[in-house]
Amino acid sequence: MGIVALAEMPRFQPPPSSSRSIWSLLGLPADVRLLQLEIEKGMSHALIDRFARASQLTSAQILRSLNLSERTLARRRESGRLQREESDRLVSLLTIYDAALQLFGGNAEATSRWLNGPERALGGQTPVDYLRTELGTREVLALIHRLEHGVFV
Repeated sequence: MGIVALAEMPRFQPPPSSSRSIWSLLGLPADVRLLQLEIEKGMSHALIDRFARASQLTSAQILRSLNLSERTLARRRESGRLQREESDRLVSLLTIYDAALQLFGGNAEATSRWLNGPERALGGQTPVDYLRTELGTREVLALIHRLEHGVFV
């Protein structure tokens, strides 16, 4: 699959307030400006544990997707906050998770299974492993959007 141009990437779309989104489950703002402020100040380290419980992803999978080690997370627990870049990667992961959750009709178990299963369109890698880079994250989001529109690759 080719590299998706930045102009082709879907923009962040806040979920409808009535939807069962990861944003509402974690108590995060859906408004882009408010979310940007949260990223800038650094999100709470506790979001990782809350996300693990809500998503049925393991903490290890989440940390791997964020390029964080357990040791780094322990340091963030001491300070109380993730750094800006780590917060930004967490929001990217949440965006992917929420898009996949919507794709699977709000079914967290099916979403987790898909994120952890090999995907032919990603060269046999799992979507969760593809999320370690920005390019991989964009490719997974593009794949989710293709699947939403019935383009099976």
